[in-house]
Amino acid sequence: MRGSDCLVRERLTARVLLFDPQGRLLLVRGRATPDAELSFWFTVGGGVDPGETL
Repeated sequence: MRGSDCLVRERLTARVLLFDPQGRLLLVRGRATPDAELSFWFTVGGGVDPGETL
């Protein structure tokens, strides 16, 4: 699938940078699909629902 064939939708999200006392950052590792070879790292967070405050 080419990038121009992908459906992209815009949504509001919130992210958190969570550090421990030693200065280490919490990251979550994920994959686009369970069998994907490539993985990526991201910060903790999620989507913001309509009417939800930040």
